[in-house]
Amino acid sequence: MSTRLGLAIMTALMIVVMIVILPGKVVEAGTANGEGDGSEIDLSTEVMERMENRKHQVKELLQNRELARERSQEPLEEKVYVRGELVNFEEFGQGPIIREGRTLVPLRTINVYLGAETNWDGELEKVTIRHGDTTIEMIIGQTDVIVNGQTHGLDVAGELTQQDRTIVPLRFISDILGESVTYHEETGEIDVGIEFDEIEKVVDERKSPVEVVNSFWELYADGKLQEAYDKMIKDEIFEMGELDPDSVERFEIEAYDYEVEDDLAIVDIYITKPDFRQALNEYFERVTKEVEAMLEDGASDDEIEDKIEEVAAIIMMEVISDVQTIKYEDKVELQLFEGEWKISDWVLENMESRWQELEEELNLN
Repeated sequence: MSTRLGLAIMTALMIVVMIVILPGKVVEAGTANGEGDGSEIDLSTEVMERMENRKHQVKELLQNRELARERSQEPLEEKVYVRGELVNFEEFGQGPIIREGRTLVPLRTINVYLGAETNWDGELEKVTIRHGDTTIEMIIGQTDVIVNGQTHGLDVAGELTQQDRTIVPLRFISDILGESVTYHEETGEIDVGIEFDEIEKVVDERKSPVEVVNSFWELYADGKLQEAYDKMIKDEIFEMGELDPDSVERFEIEAYDYEVEDDLAIVDIYITKPDFRQALNEYFERVTKEVEAMLEDGASDDEIEDKIEEVAAIIMMEVISDVQTIKYEDKVELQLFEGEWKISDWVLENMESRWQELEEELNLN
């Protein structure tokens, strides 16, 4: 092969690499306020900050399925919070109990953390609670409780444990004490005294890493590039060029599984694409014939280069449309960004390895 022919072929090859194959990088704060005197509860700045920190903690935990799964395996006595503070049940000698699908908690423990006053009448087995402007009277074993002189019913009566601790269903806290109770199904954690509706909504609406990758590819393949790019962290990854409409059906990315560690997700994907090794061999043959014909016609180097730039991508698209497709596994990295999973790196280790092998075969290094 002549030097001019070799240089022309290599120029054509590099053009298709840049234009077609690599369009982008596809590549304590003690308890709550109140000294137990039944006065109006005044949430201090410290308590409010603790509650906000707890909201942030719950949001991050619910956004990470792996951490949420690990948290769900921990014992219940380590997962009850009152106004953002983890309850220390050991201090009171009685932990929460699950009975017939209901969670019962030590009344005095919760009252202390809420800043309520609790009095016990052993002879009558009656508990009197003063919480802000509310006075509650409850007799052990009875489902009726008296709240500011009015009778209210409970599904389950309060009871005494073997440790002589009064335990009540969580519904007592919400219905009678007027404090919100939130059960986080993903973790098994329980929060008393904090509203989580907005956080739960955000978590429910968030797509999984697999869904994000598959949604990206659907948008990208449909030519909706801006919507597809919104699935990526743009400071971390290059935007990819648009696929040729005639060949897009021969490319596919399908995510099927993922693993999460902290705010990072590694997604397993299948890549289906034309066999570029076969495509480049056929492309090489066609370009060689094109260059040889121009040399025989006495074309100059500049004329050959201009012609190759004109037809390189066309030839490659025609070749890609004809060669067989291959399918293999690879990986994509996602990060939590503003509460959503977004693509942060097309790891594509297998694709990189395949391309390096091809470069060595074609002596492109």
